[in-house]
Amino acid sequence: PGGMGPQAMGESDPVAGWWIGPNPTRGGLFVAMPGINGLFAVDLLDLRGRQLRSEEGSTSGTVELDLHGLAAGTYLVHVRSDGLHKTFRLVRE
Repeated sequence: PGGMGPQAMGESDPVAGWWIGPNPTRGGLFVAMPGINGLFAVDLLDLRGRQLRSEEGSTSGTVELDLHGLAAGTYLVHVRSDGLHKTFRLVRE
């Protein structure tokens, strides 16, 4: 009560529903961006921030990424669309 968080102001986080999965994964990866209908960019980064792969295109909300040949480890998945962005931690087994 009386908080000043986003819900208290009548706003919602437009990227709160974005997700990746399965995580951890041994195969491909789905990136879901509910509410997005248009251009997107997904960057796969190592933990030092180096870009390993990049995918761009148009989506109606869900994109599948091919992770073939990617070594086991921890990565970052940076998703961008329409001025919004969110970064996820991905574990590749």
